Amino acid sequence: MATAKQKFENILSEASADSNIVGFFLGGSRGKGMENEFSDLEGKDKRAINLKL
Repeated sequence: MATAKQKFENILSEASADSNIVGFFLGGSRGKGMENEFSDLEGKDKRAINLKL
């Protein structure tokens, strides 16, 4: 089973490869550098959208 760090690295790798994602925010205890073995992953991405007006 993948560790939380491995899962995050996989998510970050996928987000980095997607040109529509312009930002990724890691929240919660991991985002503050205070994670422990019980911490989960809380993240949000920001996507660029192409609006034709």
